[in-house]
Parts: sequence; C-alpha cells; structure tokens
Amino acid sequence: SVLTSATRDPEANANWIYSDVFRVPVPAPGEPRREPIALTEPGFCNVAPQPSPDGAFIAYLRQPQERITAQVPRLTVIPSDGGRPHDVTPDFDRGVDSFRWAPDGETLLFTSGDEGDTAIYTAAAKGGIPTPIVSGRRQVLAFDVARQGGQIGFVACTPERPPDLYTA
Repeated sequence: SVLTSATRDPEANANWIYSDVFRVPVPAPGEPRREPIALTEPGFCNVAPQPSPDGAFIAYLRQPQERITAQVPRLTVIPSDGGRPHDVTPDFDRGVDSFRWAPDGETLLFTSGDEGDTAIYTAAAKGGIPTPIVSGRRQVLAFDVARQGGQIGFVACTPERPPDLYTA
C-alpha cells in the first residue's frame, strides 16, 4: 500500500484545509482495485504521512482546521492501521516544517523556524519536550538521517554564506 494525503472535499473553497491521510491499497496483477482507506478524521488538516521504520506507526503533520492560520502544524503519530492520534509536539510553540523518523523508530527529528532561523529538533515519538540538535543563526533547508542512525546530513545557509552541506 501507499500512504498519501488528499482532500476530503474537492469542491471546498480552500480544499488544502480539508485533507486526510489515506492508505491506498496496491493490488497484485489481476486483483480488483480497492478504495483508499482514510486513517484520520475531520477537524484537522492532515498531511505528509511517513511510516516508521518498522511500519507499526505513521507520523504526519496535523493542524486544527478552526482558525487554521492562527495554529501551528503539530507532529502527530498514529498506529499504521489508523486509530487515536498522539501529538508529539502539543506544547511546542512553533510549527513543524519537515520531519524524519530516526532508524530506531522511537524518535522523530524535525525542523522548525524561530526568529528567522531554522533548527533541527529531536523528540520521542511517544511525546516529550523537543530538544534542538542543530541550532544557531542559520536556515536549515533540508535534512536526512543516516540509516544506521547517529548522524544527520543537512543543507543550511546563513546571511553570510550560501547553502552548503553539513553533518552533525
């Protein structure tokens, strides 16, 4: 199967607000096509699903629909077959921009901006206080985690330096 996010109401005025995470079954040759399965519920904008390394969980970004422009995207985890969502960053006062699972499947790394800078944080998938692991006066533009863990690669720039590749 494939994970994706899609609008639940294509006719809505601002359809990007009304999105859910779906599992799309991929049939074997000769098998009939099956309908996508919604894994999230209305009330939130749910986007960018990523399965955990062991496939047991799905992390995604979730933002309340009510007063959506006054809310920040939260990093959220659900069981891979759907179920009750668990916000990893419920009290974090900044929005989550992008994220990756750590190879251990128990930790998530994510970027978030603050006062014009972007840092990389780590947080337990079960929740807790996010900890910055790359910070300072820079914009982190992209990052990834080594398969064996213990190291990340990222592209960052500063007002004085063009984008370059770094490791941490």
